[in-house]
Amino acid sequence: MSKTLYFFMNKDDLMNMSGIIEKQIDVAYIRNKAYHQTSIKGFGSITDFPDLGLNISGNQQNESYIVIEKKCNINWRKVKQKNNDYRYFVDQAENPDSIVFWPGGFYNKENLICGHIGTISDTDESKKIFKCFEKSIKKICSEKQGRYYYSENVKAMKNVRLITMNIREPLIYDICIK
Repeated sequence: MSKTLYFFMNKDDLMNMSGIIEKQIDVAYIRNKAYHQTSIKGFGSITDFPDLGLNISGNQQNESYIVIEKKCNINWRKVKQKNNDYRYFVDQAENPDSIVFWPGGFYNKENLICGHIGTISDTDESKKIFKCFEKSIKKICSEKQGRYYYSENVKAMKNVRLITMNIREPLIYDICIK
């Protein structure tokens, strides 16, 4: 099962979502990147993310986090580098009981990049986490155009471009709120 849900949220919305999710399920967030070791604990809350509500690249695939229940073991993928060193990666292929979370956020003040959640797995645990996120997003936001979700905070924004892919894509791919 592959599932994805897209949303537009600002920092306040993400913090609100965090409170809803983290009261229901005890999860850890591990940033997807290369690590020098496997003793990384990750974040216990979305509110602990550095630069929450910001997107530094202008791309919806910017930074992502594996979301997994704290009771589960994290499986690392060990990759040998050209210099014979090793780097360690955490991903869904090695952690089927997880989902991936891209928080989205503002790129400059006038571009809001969409966030999204997704899973490639069909385990009970990944479904549970996905549904928890999905319900919290739907509690905060309303649906528009079949799959995009908007909070009252986002609806109130003026002169903000809502970007579904990246800032270099044509405006036709943006979302308009009227």
